[in-house]
Amino acid sequence: MSDEESDDDDGHFVLTMSENDDEHVLSVDDVDKSVHAKMLVGHDRVTTSLQLDSGATINSLSVETYKTVTGDVALTKLTKSNKRLLMYDKRPVTPLGERILPVVNPKNGKSYKVRFVVVNAKVKDILGCRASQHMQLITVNVENISAIGTGDKHVLTGFDDVFKGEVGALDGKLTFETDPSVPPVKLPCRQWPIAVKEKVKAEIDRLLELGVLVPVNTPTDWISSVVVTLKPNGQARLCIDPKPLNKALKRNDYPMKSIDDALESMVGAKIFSHFDMRNGFWHVVLDDESSLLTTFETPFGKFRWTRMPFGASVCPEEFQRRVDDALNGLPGVFAVHDDVIVWGSGDTEKEAAKDHDQNVRLFLQRCREKNIKLNKEKVEYRKTEVSYLGHVISKDGLKCDMKKVDAIKSFPQPEDKAAVQRLLGMVGYLQKFAPRLSEVAAPLRELVKKDVHFRWDENLHGKAFDEIKRMLTEPPVLRFFDPGAKTTLQCDASEFGLGACLLSDGQPVQFASRALTQTERNYAQIEKEMLAILFGLERFERYVYGRHVEVESDHKPLIPIHNKTLLTAPKRLQRMLLRTQKFDYTVVYKKGTEMYLADTLSRAVVRSHKAGKMKSEQIFQTEIEQEIESIDMAAHVSVSEGRLEELKEATKRDKDLCRLMQITQEGWPESRQSLPLGLQPYFPFREEVSTQNGLCFKAERIIVPTEMREKVLHLLHQAHTGIQGCMRRARELVYWPGMNADIEKLVSKCATCQTHQSNQQKEPMISHPIPERPWETLGCDLFDFQEKSYLVVVDYYSDFFEVDRLENKTAEEVIYKTKAHLARHGIPDKIISDNGPPYSSDKYRDFAEAWGFEHITSSPYYPQSNGKAENAVKQAKTLIMKAVESKTDPYLALLELRNIPSEVMKTSPVQRLFSRRTKTRIPTAKTLLKPQTCTNVTGNLIKRKEKQAKCYNKGTAELETLQPGQTVRVKLGKTWTKAKVEQQVDVRSYKLHTENGKAYRRNRRQIRTTGETLTNTGPRETITRKTDLDRQRQLNDQAVKNYRAVADSQTQVTKVSTPVSATNTPETKTPVKIQPNEKKTERIKVKFMKSQTAGKTDTGQSQTTSRGRQVKPPAYLNDYVKT
Repeated sequence: MSDEESDDDDGHFVLTMSENDDEHVLSVDDVDKSVHAKMLVGHDRVTTSLQLDSGATINSLSVETYKTVTGDVALTKLTKSNKRLLMYDKRPVTPLGERILPVVNPKNGKSYKVRFVVVNAKVKDILGCRASQHMQLITVNVENISAIGTGDKHVLTGFDDVFKGEVGALDGKLTFETDPSVPPVKLPCRQWPIAVKEKVKAEIDRLLELGVLVPVNTPTDWISSVVVTLKPNGQARLCIDPKPLNKALKRNDYPMKSIDDALESMVGAKIFSHFDMRNGFWHVVLDDESSLLTTFETPFGKFRWTRMPFGASVCPEEFQRRVDDALNGLPGVFAVHDDVIVWGSGDTEKEAAKDHDQNVRLFLQRCREKNIKLNKEKVEYRKTEVSYLGHVISKDGLKCDMKKVDAIKSFPQPEDKAAVQRLLGMVGYLQKFAPRLSEVAAPLRELVKKDVHFRWDENLHGKAFDEIKRMLTEPPVLRFFDPGAKTTLQCDASEFGLGACLLSDGQPVQFASRALTQTERNYAQIEKEMLAILFGLERFERYVYGRHVEVESDHKPLIPIHNKTLLTAPKRLQRMLLRTQKFDYTVVYKKGTEMYLADTLSRAVVRSHKAGKMKSEQIFQTEIEQEIESIDMAAHVSVSEGRLEELKEATKRDKDLCRLMQITQEGWPESRQSLPLGLQPYFPFREEVSTQNGLCFKAERIIVPTEMREKVLHLLHQAHTGIQGCMRRARELVYWPGMNADIEKLVSKCATCQTHQSNQQKEPMISHPIPERPWETLGCDLFDFQEKSYLVVVDYYSDFFEVDRLENKTAEEVIYKTKAHLARHGIPDKIISDNGPPYSSDKYRDFAEAWGFEHITSSPYYPQSNGKAENAVKQAKTLIMKAVESKTDPYLALLELRNIPSEVMKTSPVQRLFSRRTKTRIPTAKTLLKPQTCTNVTGNLIKRKEKQAKCYNKGTAELETLQPGQTVRVKLGKTWTKAKVEQQVDVRSYKLHTENGKAYRRNRRQIRTTGETLTNTGPRETITRKTDLDRQRQLNDQAVKNYRAVADSQTQVTKVSTPVSATNTPETKTPVKIQPNEKKTERIKVKFMKSQTAGKTDTGQSQTTSRGRQVKPPAYLNDYVKT
């Protein structure tokens, strides 16, 4: 091989790595199938194994092999090499040098001179393609390759299966990795109009038949929301809202390819073909667990994607990884996502065509093996130049696509000063990229001076204008796209058009603009601005797809709308945002005065001056834009035609909504204060406001005009749900400023709802003060068991309680039993009880005053206020019940119960009361029966209180304090009755009276606030609820006097029983009476007899039976007292 032939081998790739390297081999054959030839290398003819690599464009030796075959250990005989070598992963390798060495083929004895590049890397010793062919070591069979480029018979024939079928399948299944700290999201199923449902069902059936979707019949953690869009042909397109799921998905970073990655290997390329994979993402199969993450719900059931879904953030990198693996090692093939370019190289076009056809055949064969499906309609085959990734690639190299400067070339001639100023803004921004641009624009600056009348001179201004356009559309203004530089996209929308400019590292790469259709001109300003972004991203998709892009916009409301979920945006914005999901971009705000390029392009859109219509070739109109234009917001609202027309008419009459529609279309001001007072509430969510067909919308919710809000409120409350329920319902359907307050006001004044409310939430526990000594504070209560009455007295300090059987429930009997305990253990500081008749009587009040203790009563029908006594009643009742059932002595059971230590207190009740244990029938050491003071009782009581409060206070909330005169609802029985607060008796106890004049005392939890007003209550009635303690005592005192008068009057009874004194009581089991002269009232059989006249009742005289017994009211009237 001659030196000249070797010098021609100036390709730059070392394509094969050593076997012990973990990286991939990029030669045509696998490592274990590579072809080697044993050649005699060097002047000493050292036998060396050289790999024959048809994909390599150079010959290379490792430094170790070079030293062995030449003996040049110091590398002094190497000459400098200017070649730039790239490894398989694009890592550059600097060669140590190069040298021409003799190589002898031992099979035929022929000798060749071969130029070897010596590298300091673990690589195979390679004999490149040209050297291998020249030495006749390999032969390229081209007999069956067609050289026809435009005929029917070419390489594509025989690969029809590659172009048939909708869905391919690459090797391996994709597994989504999720962040466990992100909670799963289940979005509800959305409702669609009936006509849309049918189309959705048809599309689901089609995808089910293709196997892209499968039904889900089991519970799943993730359920995405599905958004339906309609294609122009009426077919439905299903898209899931990927934002919640994308937050949880972990991205497995993979380097994205660019056009520069392909150019390095295209040396000598002359013939090109361009292929497109059909339904690219669907080539990747999801595993079952990942598939469940893509579950979405429809009215027809739940479904999941079995193939890679559109919109998931991890998909671009994972798809590129699998495409690279599938096409790995193919010569002359390069793929970015689903775009594949194949080329052929050679000294002549004929050689290049043969190489191209061979590479295409290998590519199609690989597609068949990997089950890759191609789109035949998009094939560009055997071209001398093709458009790829936004560039035109030809045999001359990379050049700019001149189509992308059409927007600048078609810039209309300015017709006023404003248009000239916009043009000069662009000139000022670009003058650092184009020499003499400012100088050429000087005549135009004269036009915008204040004292100069606008008059366009074609010879002066027209010539300058044409020269400026020429300079702006010639290099170096439109720079080649640099994938490694910062990518910026400027987008703007004016009243009549859209503009976009792609910048690479701040320098323009491509311009684009188009006019708005008549329908698009009626869009809200935010919708126009978002349409400009969508237009720019799709127009420059070849540049921005797969990399992060900074989108500059002068419309601030676009920034928050990108940070919210799709469902919060209006319908049009939803579709635009869905379309942009495949792009990785961030919207940043930039002042309009700094948006020279995009702003000028949007205002300088090309319009036909003849018919007033846009030429089709001058508008970049995509399918999605047609879909967006055809959106009818009202079609997505479930409302009758009559009600819809009523809303439209009411909106026309609403001045605020008319002004809102105008501002929405023209654009919002910078500050809230610049708006009329009635529109200021809309400012915080202005990006969600849209208008269409005479209606205003907040996202998908109709903004209800003022005159219809009362009607809508009553419709929302038709089911008489609570405030939160009505609010949740309203937030799905409608909106107006102050809606929540209006709902709260309506529900709080609804008499039906206020009457039948549920119980209020518990308030945090307020514990009684912890006593400092035994028998300081007592709790008392009564209970019945098996038609017998009992009294329980419990000590708050020791938990020690006494149980007494009562002959009756009169105050005298209760006082009698209580005195016995006080005589035994001492007088307490206070006794806490409920408001039962014995404790609310005048006698008990006199008893408390005489014995010198404080008597405290709890709120009626609220036993929690006397919780200690209630708990003792529970224990006593349980003890007696079990003793009766087991036929054991209850007093022995009570004795044992008093000696059991509690878990928290560590001591028993009897120890805490008496400082000793009491002897029981259980054998006990004498030392344990000796008195011993209990320590830290107060501390343990505090710990127990804290533990009880911690458990009780879960789910509690403080209720607001009520004020005298406030209208409330009080719970009487099962319903809530309207009442008015009179005064606060205790921390959580109030006196109040109802509309009919009845007075009550109730705990705060039994009282609800209301927005209602109390009607005139009139004079107070004579019957009062026994909650007013002072009033109750007066009534009881009067009743007692009446009873005593009857007992003393011998004329009113036939026979009067003499009261039994304490000294001659026949009850031998009764404890000793301290006051021998105290009278004990005889048990009286109560029989209530209605008085015949009101006057008789007012006299206070009681009726008697024929035997002289007094007649008392029945027990069920104990809650009432007559006056």
